[in-house]
Amino acid sequence: MYSYIIIDDEPVIRSGIRSKIDSFASSIGLLCVGEAGNGREGLQVIAERDPDMILSDMRMPGIDGQELLARLKSHYPDKPIIVISGYKDYEYMRGAIEAQALGYLLKPFSREEVQAVMVKAIQTIETARRREKLVERIDGLQSEQERMYEQHDADRCRMWIETGPAAGEPMTDLRSRSMRELSQALGYMVIVCYSAEPSDHEGSEHEAGNGRGLCELQAADAGSRLYRIPGRSAHWSYIIAAFQVASDTERAQLALQESLSALSETRLLAASSMKKTLAELHEAYLECRTAMDRCSVHRSCGYVRLGSAHPEQAVGLWEGWERIVFFLERGEREQAQQAFSQLLPSRAIVPEAPPLTWSELKTRGRQFIAAVRLAASRSTLILPADWAQEAETVLESGYDVAGCTAYLYHLLDTVAAPSSGSSSRSAQELVQQIEAYIERHYREEITLTRLSQRFFVNASYCSFIFKEKTGTNLTDFILAKRIAKARELLSETSYSLDSIARMVGYSNAKYFMRLFKKATGMTPQAYRIAHSQSQK
Repeated sequence: MYSYIIIDDEPVIRSGIRSKIDSFASSIGLLCVGEAGNGREGLQVIAERDPDMILSDMRMPGIDGQELLARLKSHYPDKPIIVISGYKDYEYMRGAIEAQALGYLLKPFSREEVQAVMVKAIQTIETARRREKLVERIDGLQSEQERMYEQHDADRCRMWIETGPAAGEPMTDLRSRSMRELSQALGYMVIVCYSAEPSDHEGSEHEAGNGRGLCELQAADAGSRLYRIPGRSAHWSYIIAAFQVASDTERAQLALQESLSALSETRLLAASSMKKTLAELHEAYLECRTAMDRCSVHRSCGYVRLGSAHPEQAVGLWEGWERIVFFLERGEREQAQQAFSQLLPSRAIVPEAPPLTWSELKTRGRQFIAAVRLAASRSTLILPADWAQEAETVLESGYDVAGCTAYLYHLLDTVAAPSSGSSSRSAQELVQQIEAYIERHYREEITLTRLSQRFFVNASYCSFIFKEKTGTNLTDFILAKRIAKARELLSETSYSLDSIARMVGYSNAKYFMRLFKKATGMTPQAYRIAHSQSQK
């Protein structure tokens, strides 16, 4: 249906025009949505009704046709205008031409004449709509291409930071508009950001930061451009500060460091020294991780640099492992746990004790692994094949002292169980441990094989006993946990669907959306909208 209005100062003529149009309106889909007696009224009706096309007389009191056409051309350039006049006046004709009027009807005109010009107006509207849809489609394809380029560039930068470039890999062919200028900078700093609470990832946003707060860095530092690079998990992200002007590098670096110090209340941040090329990003990253490792394990947030961190000290063999291994081999779990508790001496108990650094904690963790594996080789301790590998991954995954030590305690308990005579661990206790593990790790890949290895049980038994005790199979339990968290994120945050998918353990957003709809009967978008409306 195509809407139109008629502007003419004579009601009888307006009625006659409408009568002619009504005689064929239904056949081509026309609907009159308003009339006006002069140009001023016409502008008001257009603003209120937003018609698809306009029929206007030229000679009217007040704002006449000439002035009206000029205003319509300025404010509504895309609306077809049909000029009506009772005079063969050159000035009116010229005004209509200048306003790019679609047609010029000279009174009196026939039904056929007005129908022809209305059909022409409809064709013009349809052509414009098709063109608009084509432009939108092209824009959408270009936006999607740019998003893919940004993701590709961000992945490459993450690899350069975490592992370094591959041999012979070019580092000047970044393709996204937002990151194309990165390779042309005169100097670089890397800022490593770790948060115990996972943050949203939106890709490689130019001049952005890790969560709220770091986005404000650009305002404080006009001498650099900031590129945020998501890390391997939602706990990590990196910022590449690219300095553009050599004379401003030192000033911009100081301003950036001041901003980091002020914005480190909820995360642990480390900044590297200045680097000259992108090939040195990995070196910069290692500087940051070294600075973080030298921090006290009790420090979960703040800003550090390599020069400001505690000097690195060699960590010798912790003699406490001998006692722990002794108790493990005797099957005395409680005594082993008591000895293990000395891994993290409390300052409240030993005020003069120096703070334990992350480097020391990780070294002690590795010593624990080595000592237990050695004990397993000469005793009845049972260890899965990938036990040490998984523990190493946990030690290097972040700076969450509670999570790290809890995991080490869990390893201690599972190692002690076979020798302690307590292998009669109840099925209910096993299920509770599995549920607790899924609660902590639902963002990660969880498989039956991994669970069975983690808890030292047969995979079939693990699946059977979980279903028997809970009435739900493991796959459905993990799915329910993830969907519940996704509901919470959809209703309480504005994170994108891609980000929410990753935050609940799915790397493929389309697969996540399919699972969400199957579980809830609604798409994630519909759920978010419905929840939003229910709160209004």
